[in-house]
Amino acid sequence: MNGEILAAVSVGLFEFCAIGALAVVFLLYAKRAQSRLEARVMAELARLVAGEPCQSAAILNAAGRMIGAEAGRSAKMAIMADLSHASREATHAATEGALEQISQANPTVGSLLGGMGKNKAKGLLANPVIQLAIQGFLANAKGQGSGGSNGGQPPKQLSL
Repeated sequence: MNGEILAAVSVGLFEFCAIGALAVVFLLYAKRAQSRLEARVMAELARLVAGEPCQSAAILNAAGRMIGAEAGRSAKMAIMADLSHASREATHAATEGALEQISQANPTVGSLLGGMGKNKAKGLLANPVIQLAIQGFLANAKGQGSGGSNGGQPPKQLSL
């Protein structure tokens, strides 16, 4: 019985020593890995400060290019959207002004164009032949001659 107790105590002591030795080996490995990592970081920083090519500079350069390209695309989209809105509003205002001018000169043509809808009227007013005809109506309404002649001058184009 004493031999069994002595064997159990010695096995327990051996396990305790083995766990302690394993902990010491793990701590030594961690310290060695930490010192290698510190040495690599310091060497990389020294190369970066010296202006030599290094891996972190390539990574930072690639990240900067990606972020810059994405910021440029975003800014371009915002500017194009603003430009599109401004252009659409200007075209709408010019079409409304032309329709109002036509309605004052010839109410029948004005009501026809007004009843067509915005897109159809805009497309019709953009046609050069229709513009010449409307200018002829406007010239006749103002009494500037017959057939749209403007004293030998070519008719002005409607601005849209």
